This record gives sequence, C-alpha cells and structure tokens, in this order.
Amino acid sequence: MPSIADNAEILVLGQRGFETAVKGTNGFVCLVERGWDKPFDDAEFWSPKMRGPDCLNAAAARTVLARLR
Repeated sequence: MPSIADNAEILVLGQRGFETAVKGTNGFVCLVERGWDKPFDDAEFWSPKMRGPDCLNAAAARTVLARLR
C-alpha cells in the first residue's frame, strides 16, 4: 500500500542480518521475509524462492523485529 510504504523504513538483508536501507518517517517498517521465518520442519524453510513483502506498524516493529535484527 503506497500510503504506508512510501514513508516506511525499508530493511534489506545484508551479510549480518537485516539492515536499514531507507530511514522512514511514519513508524512503519517494510522488509522481504524469507522462508526461514517459517517453522524449521516446514518444507519451505530452505527454499530460496520463498519470499514475501511485509510491512509492520510501529508496535509490531518494536516487538517482532527485535528477533530479526
């Protein structure tokens, strides 16, 4: 949704985990989630093709992203 993503912080996957590529101004954080966010025994866990966009509001960014960074 452009009204959220246009002013969100954008994270990219770097060599040491997720890194800020664009600093946001609206409290939302957007990133591309990978297959390893699924349970370890899920068949898609190891798939390099498993990707999906995700935008988190400020509350979710404070709690959910703590385990990704």
